[in-house]
This record gives sequence, C-alpha cells and structure tokens, in this order.
Amino acid sequence: MRVLYPEGTVHEFLALRNAAGTVVSYGDLIQIPRDGAIESRMVFTLPDGSLFDERVTFTQRGVFSMRSYRLVQRGPSFPDDLDASLSGERRIRREGEGARRE
Repeated sequence: MRVLYPEGTVHEFLALRNAAGTVVSYGDLIQIPRDGAIESRMVFTLPDGSLFDERVTFTQRGVFSMRSYRLVQRGPSFPDDLDASLSGERRIRREGEGARRE
C-alpha cells in the first residue's frame, strides 16, 4: 500500500464494544518510531483477566512494509490460548482443549 501520510507517535485510548454497543473492555494503542520503523502495540485486558496483545513493526518508505507481527490471546474469553507471529518465518502456537500446533 502506498504511503500518503507517514505514521508517527500515537497513544490512543480504546473502547471495545460488542454488537449491542456495550463496552466490554478498554485498551491502548501505542505507536513509536524506532530504528527507521514504526512499532505499534494494541492491548486489551478484559474484565475476566483475558489478554489481547497485538504488536506489529512496519516501515513506510514509499509503501507500508511489515517487518514483524505478533498476536497473543489468552484467558477464558478465547476458545484457545494463541501465540502467533509472522516475520521471516511463520510460527503459530495454540494451547488448550482441542488445540493444534502448526
């Protein structure tokens, strides 16, 4: 995707809502320029203690290019614990009842 407006430092306060519009969790989105790239992290901690933690690092020299991605989901709100990452090589780990490992 072509970069029209380069990203920079961001700190957003997020509200996650269900289909009915009720807030189910609050979270943060933080982006920081570092080493010629943007490191972005979005985190939600749900009331039952579950965690959604997504991190992505990308460059934006003419086009957006992903360097790395990691998603961690764990706790009772998710069917299985998940730790997935993408970079030079793919790694996905799921844990819990009926879990598959790839």
